[in-house]
Amino acid sequence: MSRRMIAEYRQTYILRIMATAVLLFIAFLSSEVKFVVLICILFLIFVWIWGFKEKIVLYPNQLQKQSLSGTKTVPLNARTEYFYKFVQVQVQGINTGQHTYITVKNGDQLIKANSNIKDIDELREQLIQIEIQNLQPQIQQAMQEKSSLNFGVIKVSATGLAYRNKMLTYAEISDFGIENGFFFVQKQGVRGNFFKIAVSEIPNMTTFFALLDYYIQEKLVA
Repeated sequence: MSRRMIAEYRQTYILRIMATAVLLFIAFLSSEVKFVVLICILFLIFVWIWGFKEKIVLYPNQLQKQSLSGTKTVPLNARTEYFYKFVQVQVQGINTGQHTYITVKNGDQLIKANSNIKDIDELREQLIQIEIQNLQPQIQQAMQEKSSLNFGVIKVSATGLAYRNKMLTYAEISDFGIENGFFFVQKQGVRGNFFKIAVSEIPNMTTFFALLDYYIQEKLVA
């Protein structure tokens, strides 16, 4: 396994600054109670040590998460599943930003990261590149053999999509895409969404859409 580090991602300062402000405010209000002040100081030290220790390290074949509780490791190979979730942040009905959540899973090994990690979107892009590289042989084989692949709760085959007890051929699909954190598929002649699945339930979304687009384009040409 290659030990060449691709990148290192540390926790942002925002969470620690917010925790510091809250703890200092509590200490100020309880300045006459020495025990409460002492507890606040100890928690403040813990928060900054925890923030300094927590980091994610990306290697070509491995993802590590280091923290005070130890080190977690997930191998990055053809069996690895990558889940992404995006939550819009709104203030008085106006979008002010987006929180990104990443889950990387391989068997029982699991690492989670979110927008508390600095440059979380850069980490996501790096993971997408590794996903494409590792899954490309499977995708090429599926295209050549017209075989199906499972992406979590949904199956993609040369004839269509299957979700739970529903099957939809590509000829029946009128539209599909992602909206408000859900993957939707609409069927011709049917109002509303025929499929509606949370994006967080579909692993390897980049590979999923690449295979789906290929089969749909193939049917359009035919």
